[in-house]
Amino acid sequence: MYSGRITVPGDAPAVLAVLADTSRIAAWNPAFSSLDGSGPAVAGRPYRATIRGVARAVLRYTEIGETAVRYTMSGLGSREDGEWVLEASAEGTVVTHTFRHTGLILFLMRPAFAPVADWRLERLRDEVAAAS
Repeated sequence: MYSGRITVPGDAPAVLAVLADTSRIAAWNPAFSSLDGSGPAVAGRPYRATIRGVARAVLRYTEIGETAVRYTMSGLGSREDGEWVLEASAEGTVVTHTFRHTGLILFLMRPAFAPVADWRLERLRDEVAAAS
């Protein structure tokens, strides 16, 4: 399991607006080269994605709530289950991102994923700031 935590200046609705906007995800999440959505995500709907310009995958938001966004991303021989949990703080919103991988391909690549939660969080913070 991989995890990271960061404080994002801004309230939870501003963070959620970025997390659940399918047209913006490739701009801040380094895993995605593209995603076939445009606008607010719909829980349960499959979104076709391209990972790092090479691998095909399907992203599915399993929950989009006021304080959490959960998802699965599945591709050939791999799956990522993740979540973004939001907590209000005096400085903005504390966002914790956690994800787990299953599948041989991701198992073999596991050392490369150690910094990924922090990268995603930093880029999310920057995207929320740019949207403000």
